[in-house]
Amino acid sequence: MSNLATLKPFLKGDDPRRNTTGLNKGSGWLKNELTEALHKIAEGSDNPYYVLLVKKMLVMAIKNGNEQIIRLIWNYLEGMPLQRTDITSGDKPIYLPSEVIKKNEPNNTPSDPETSGDRQTPIQSS
Repeated sequence: MSNLATLKPFLKGDDPRRNTTGLNKGSGWLKNELTEALHKIAEGSDNPYYVLLVKKMLVMAIKNGNEQIIRLIWNYLEGMPLQRTDITSGDKPIYLPSEVIKKNEPNNTPSDPETSGDRQTPIQSS
């Protein structure tokens, strides 16, 4: 870890420490490497590896009855079932104040939207 006493913020404009070109040339992501490998034609076959992979998964799911593969395929096709994660508002909207409340101002708290008449935006919980 760097010494916090010697750290300096970036300069405005051009700073030689800032990477403006993005990812270094030649560096790759695992996903890209796997995708490229799956598109190659398999030895002794007319099909690329991704076709053979799908066929293998279907054999494992249907012929062998592998429940994990069945679940994986089902989830990719249909998606996971909706899981409610609302544990705080009881399925009621959460209201945000329409005005910005300054952090350090005393006695500046948001008012109740049902009694004050303030225009506030509800956030629908998912």
